[in-house]
Amino acid sequence: MARRGWWRINAIPLALLVVVAPAAALGILWSESTIVRDQSPIDSTPVVVTKGKTTELADTTWGPIRSGVIVDTEGLTPPPHTKVIAVAIPVDTDVSLPVRCESPQLVQQSTGRQWNEMSYELGLDYSSTENRECAFEATGPYEMINVFAVPEDVDGPFWVDVRLTGAGSTSDGSYEARGPGSEGSDEFVRFVIDPS
Repeated sequence: MARRGWWRINAIPLALLVVVAPAAALGILWSESTIVRDQSPIDSTPVVVTKGKTTELADTTWGPIRSGVIVDTEGLTPPPHTKVIAVAIPVDTDVSLPVRCESPQLVQQSTGRQWNEMSYELGLDYSSTENRECAFEATGPYEMINVFAVPEDVDGPFWVDVRLTGAGSTSDGSYEARGPGSEGSDEFVRFVIDPS
């Protein structure tokens, strides 16, 4: 019996590997870049709201925002070497078509660093009277109360970005497009804060 060499025995699997590996890598790269591009806020337009001001967006009045650094963190569980920044955002929406939004994000203006809302992670209990995102079932004006843990050496000014998720509920229970994506709108609310 003739002895076949390793290359001859493994020729077909090696050929498949040469074709499939680059194709898989390109497929993954394309998929990931599509996800990033679809979720990227680069094409979004902020509606900037300065201190003490309000704005109208998606038939909703936003602001004026209040903010501050929480000095007494007893009862909270912030990570070491962080400070806690709290914001309160008044929201007055049409109760027949309430607005939907994500939890706000805190963005350092000078660097673009971002922090997500951390109420639960900091040990704040759930409260049915304090909203951390848009109150879809609201029957009148309300406030979103949000807290963020940032490194203690981080200084403001900051932005607080509130991105709408694009749907409101009508009185008959159906949904109507609102916010980003509705009628070409890609706007979001951006509050300017500098808590001390």
